Amino acid sequence: MSATEQPGNDIAPVQPAPGTAVPEILVGQAAATVRRSPRYLNFMIVGAVLGAVTALILTVGFPRRPNSDSSRSSDSSSSSGSS
Repeated sequence: MSATEQPGNDIAPVQPAPGTAVPEILVGQAAATVRRSPRYLNFMIVGAVLGAVTALILTVGFPRRPNSDSSRSSDSSSSSGSS
């Protein structure tokens, strides 16, 4: 049951005329913080720094093995065709 349907409530709600302003009642105040959009440059800088640190850690942490020479495959192809 709504407030207007309760027994003993003889006061009808007042409907404002069309086009007139409805008065607002201030019940309480609350502090609100308006946040601006995120700064994409800051995110890109942090991402670049984290990427560089991660690449440095992985490079130092996993050194190249001495027997995995990438120039070996090019030497074998050039020497196999000549006699």
